[in-house]
Amino acid sequence: MSWFSLWIFLWEDVIEATGTSTDSTLTTDFAWLHDEALKYVEFQLELSSSPVDPPSPTKYCVLFKYAGGLLRAACTVPERRRFYDEVREYMKGCEVEQTYVRAGEIPSLHGFWENRISTSSTIHGRLQYPRPSLSQIAELKTLWFELNRHIFTMNDVFSFKKEISLQSLIPVIVNETGADVDAAVASMVETVRISAQRVNESGDALLAMTATMQRLTQASRTIFSVFG
Repeated sequence: MSWFSLWIFLWEDVIEATGTSTDSTLTTDFAWLHDEALKYVEFQLELSSSPVDPPSPTKYCVLFKYAGGLLRAACTVPERRRFYDEVREYMKGCEVEQTYVRAGEIPSLHGFWENRISTSSTIHGRLQYPRPSLSQIAELKTLWFELNRHIFTMNDVFSFKKEISLQSLIPVIVNETGADVDAAVASMVETVRISAQRVNESGDALLAMTATMQRLTQASRTIFSVFG
C-alpha cells in the first residue's frame, strides 16, 4: 500500500492548496478536480467502462497507476469496487470540507463528525476488509466509527498547539456551545472515554457472536457425523 499511501498524502496537499490558494488555476473548480481524479482511479482499478485511459488531473495523481496495478493483481473485482467506493467517499468528504474552508465557515458539531468520518479512508489501506455481509453488522459499524472518532479526537488535541484550524474539533465545539478551550478539551476527553466504552461493548458482542457460531458449527458437524 506504499504507492496508495503516497498518492493520498500528496492528494491532501493538492486539495488543501486548492482550498486556500488565490491562484485561479488552483481554485477554479475543485469539484471538477475530484470528478476527474475519480475517473482516473476507476480506470486504474479496471472498473471503468471507458476504453481510453483518462489523463491524470494532477502530476501527483499518476502515482495511483502504480497502486492500481498492484490492486488489480491482488484483489477481486468486488474487492476493488469496495476499495473504489471508499476512495470516492473520502474525496466527497474532502470536497465538503474545502467548501467550509473556502467560505471561512465553521461546521456544526454534527456536520463535523458526519464529514470527518468520510475523510478517514486513509486508515482503510492498513486493514483487511471483512466480507460485505459482515461489514453491515451493527456492532462492527460501531467499532469502526468509534475507532475513527477516537483517532480524530486525539489528533485534534495533540495538534492544537501547532496549528489552529477552523475545521478541527476544538473550534467547532467552542463555536457551537460557547464553551472556553479548557471546557472544549474536557468534553473531548469525555468523548474518548465514551468511545472506549463503546469499543469494548461492541468488541465483546462480536466475540460472543463468534463463540456462538463456533458452537453452532460444531453442533452441526456432530449431527452430520452421527447421522451422516
